[in-house]
Amino acid sequence: MVGHGKVIILHRRCRGAALVVVPVAVAAVRATAGAAVLATLLGSPSLSLVAVLRPDLPALRSPLETPRSAVWRSVVVLGSGLLPLGSAHAAEEPSQEDIKALQMAFSAVRRLGDFPSRTSLTEAEDRLTDSLTRWRQRPGGAGPADEVSAILRTRALVKLRSGAAEAALSDLDAALDELKRLPKGSTSDEPPRVWMARGEALVARRSWKEALESYDTSAELMGEPIEDPNLFSERGSVKRRLGDFVGAVADFDAAEECFRRVGARIEAEIEAEKAGVCVIGTDAWDTAGDRLNGVIRRTIGLLSKEVKILQQVVIADVDARVAMAALSWHRGREEVAEAYWRDACLRLDALVDDAQNPQKGQGVAGFPDGELFRCDRYSTDAAWVQEVCGWPAAPMQWLKSFFEERRSGPPRASYMQDLEQGIPPGES
Repeated sequence: MVGHGKVIILHRRCRGAALVVVPVAVAAVRATAGAAVLATLLGSPSLSLVAVLRPDLPALRSPLETPRSAVWRSVVVLGSGLLPLGSAHAAEEPSQEDIKALQMAFSAVRRLGDFPSRTSLTEAEDRLTDSLTRWRQRPGGAGPADEVSAILRTRALVKLRSGAAEAALSDLDAALDELKRLPKGSTSDEPPRVWMARGEALVARRSWKEALESYDTSAELMGEPIEDPNLFSERGSVKRRLGDFVGAVADFDAAEECFRRVGARIEAEIEAEKAGVCVIGTDAWDTAGDRLNGVIRRTIGLLSKEVKILQQVVIADVDARVAMAALSWHRGREEVAEAYWRDACLRLDALVDDAQNPQKGQGVAGFPDGELFRCDRYSTDAAWVQEVCGWPAAPMQWLKSFFEERRSGPPRASYMQDLEQGIPPGES
């Protein structure tokens, strides 16, 4: 479609990292039907990034994508979906009407937001179904396997957001069937993405072992080095559910490293906090304390224009402080435990108050499942601490003991001042 290269719609690999618009050499686009498709894409209001690349030109790339070969391909990012356009295939190129329908489908997906309505989910699913029909019924045969698979995968994720895990799995199984049409030796990135989406659907169904198998398959297909932090993070969460805290720590550490590599500091700290809590489950208490205090120190002063990710990192910081309260109590440091606990509650109260303030308009997108909570939830909802916060059994028991046996006297002021600066109490 474009020179000797092709146009691809990719999902962003690292959440929160800035996308880069790569300069485009318009002269490289031939005056063909493919050029018309590109022109249509360029006119899309949902376009996030466009890069045109021919193998015979110097490599242009987004810093968020790492190739497994020396040749970079052109990319077009539309919404959160992935569609490789222009694969070699006997079917005719999509018509401008087909391209327009696909653009409208991805625009509908992008409009879903954090808390989509039933109407918006239905619209997105219906538009994707229309595009799927168009791609399957192209003159000359169905569209390329990875294109059809990508539409199925995107529709599956929309169904998953509707709470229809089984329907999502059905679409993903159909996507895997489509991928059987890929030529032998294909380097398409679509197969690992389908297996990763399948892992998400199985998590929604609470089929932890099957989800882990899907994530492992995705990782195997991606090959080394794996550059997707979301794969590591999601697989780490599943391992944590299965009680494999050593494996979970390794995956969360890998996710943190991926995020740091692209400058996504806030996302990196969220992963680091998950790893720190899991280290407690390995009985390496000194290491756990060092890791969690490191998160507390590094999150002081982190800034972002995106409210959602800021809420998430503050919640991670609060969780780290509560975990340190439990760990400190277990190690006989009652006053230190009290300082960590009170400081965590002060920070969480401030976050919730801001979220509830209509003048600030921050909303609740960064809170788990969009639900506000305060510190009392740690003392009254053990299932939430285990499932949502991902705590191992031991620190949960320590925290329970802390609530039942603490004397509730205030810690010395210097301890609270230390924590305000990210310093462990009494170590200034």
